[in-house]
Amino acid sequence: MAGSKIRVGIITDHGNVPRWGVEALRHVGDLIEITEVYSCRNTTARRDYISHFAYYCLNVLAIRNAWTRGIAYSPCDTRAIEFDADNEGGWQRLPEEILRDIRSKNISVLIKFGMGLLRITSDLEGIDVMS
Repeated sequence: MAGSKIRVGIITDHGNVPRWGVEALRHVGDLIEITEVYSCRNTTARRDYISHFAYYCLNVLAIRNAWTRGIAYSPCDTRAIEFDADNEGGWQRLPEEILRDIRSKNISVLIKFGMGLLRITSDLEGIDVMS
């Protein structure tokens, strides 16, 4: 269908998206329709500072800047749907009520700015996930 926009859902951690992500979404605004924002409340990062010391040094010195810090994201005054992810070891899964909401809104792409490792199951079949 020419001219139709891609229906998109955004996944965040606590309603925050890095500034670069907000700008990227703004630039593709004529191609996508942000249907819903989903905000994960229980993402935790396991940090092994000793094993990954060099990475954390690089992160502090080069990667952390105004573009990578999270900022509150609420397009068009959309209130985010908050949820707690189901945890399976180091993986997270979207809870059933979020999966139902995604399907009911005919979202075809999820853009993941939040959560840890997302387990992709058959429940997400037909939905592209960008991370």
